[in-house]
Amino acid sequence: MDISAFDGPRPLPDPIADDAARLAARADARANPLTVSRFAAVVTPLFFCIAVGLVSLAFLPRVPPAIMQPWLVCASAFLVLWIAASAALLWRRPGRTELVRFWAPVSRAIVVISNLIVLATVWLFLPHADTPLRIMLAAFYVGQIATQVAYSPENAPLVRAGMAAICASGAFMLLALGGRYEQIAAVFLLAFGVAMFVVADTQLGYMRQVIDARFVAEDAQIETQAALSSVAEERDAKTRFIAAASHDLGQPLQAAALFFDQVMRAPDPTHRDAAAEGVGRAFASAEQLLSHMLNHLQLEADAVRPHVSRIALDPTFRRLAAQFAPLAADHQIALRAVGTRHHALVDPALFDRALGNLVSNAIQHSGGTRVLVGARRRRTTLDIWVIDNGAGIGGADAGHIFEDYYRGSDSRAPSLGGFGLGLSSVKRIAELLGGRAGLDRRWLHGSAFFIQLPHLGGERFGLSERRLPRP
Repeated sequence: MDISAFDGPRPLPDPIADDAARLAARADARANPLTVSRFAAVVTPLFFCIAVGLVSLAFLPRVPPAIMQPWLVCASAFLVLWIAASAALLWRRPGRTELVRFWAPVSRAIVVISNLIVLATVWLFLPHADTPLRIMLAAFYVGQIATQVAYSPENAPLVRAGMAAICASGAFMLLALGGRYEQIAAVFLLAFGVAMFVVADTQLGYMRQVIDARFVAEDAQIETQAALSSVAEERDAKTRFIAAASHDLGQPLQAAALFFDQVMRAPDPTHRDAAAEGVGRAFASAEQLLSHMLNHLQLEADAVRPHVSRIALDPTFRRLAAQFAPLAADHQIALRAVGTRHHALVDPALFDRALGNLVSNAIQHSGGTRVLVGARRRRTTLDIWVIDNGAGIGGADAGHIFEDYYRGSDSRAPSLGGFGLGLSSVKRIAELLGGRAGLDRRWLHGSAFFIQLPHLGGERFGLSERRLPRP
């Protein structure tokens, strides 16, 4: 079976789902830094109602009924609808999504209609007013502009458009009507409009800066929490490691002490020789455990410098198969190295240690009957595989098995203890060699570990592609 073909991938969790949701929330916050304010829903219609009432009282005797009555009907109907919408907003207390999707368009419509009603007074009322009333209307325009800038910053483009129309029309009409005070009012109206235009133009920019600062603080908090969690996990892992080391090293040393006691007490030379052999095996086991621990600590301290050379993979595979053949036979596992003509640029000793760890783990922990070792070249990488047909890696362990001091919790395969350093050493060695180590989680019948290395500069060396059969 070609190792690139599978019976069908198992569903994998999306590791960036939370990040994607957070980025989407941030994009929404930047696009809509402000939402409709409930406070503005009270203040703005109240101001507009007072202003419309005062203007109506002042101009009712002066403006012809054919002009005044339609304006009053439109303004009154608009105010009723505005007050009803404000009451509904206060009563519902909607969340951010509803504010953005429903109430924001309502707010924009209110801004447009209110500006049109105010703009109508410029052309319909100013010609019928004397100087005091014209100054009063100019004050009304200033209030309309200031209120919108202060209480409707989420509608900045519409506010700026309405501001420009009201200020330009009002100033033009005041200048056209003549009079010293009208000219002063026109200049003041234009100057105030320019000032408010700058305020409205920069207001959202400041709000986005505040939002970005909040995001930076949020990122720093997340990174701090992740760092603290990582430190706590590392501390707990090393605590478990110390406990495991004390237990695992204690067993062979205790066995050595018992065998040594037998050597001293057994009268039969045959029994003494057997006990002495047991002492040797116990010390060899302890030495192996210490060697694994020291090798990993050197990798962890970045004290290993690889000496890279080009090697042929086929002799390495055959040597490892012969080395682990007795262990595989003890576990009733058929160990097979698939022939290959590929070469790799590695440190031979480190590569043997990493690949040997994968083979040893597959034999001792898979619970299967077959283990295959092989290589497959891709466009830019050379993948060395160790595949078994055992119980596989449980979902709880799959994301952690390459972590330091981690020992799997999956009960489907036999557990033989250990420090939990084998796979983390494989990962570190692969990175030292310029590659990476991993577990193909799509593999459905057992487990498929790989060491992925860069191939030799794209050179082919006349190598033919080989396929790995199904485990």
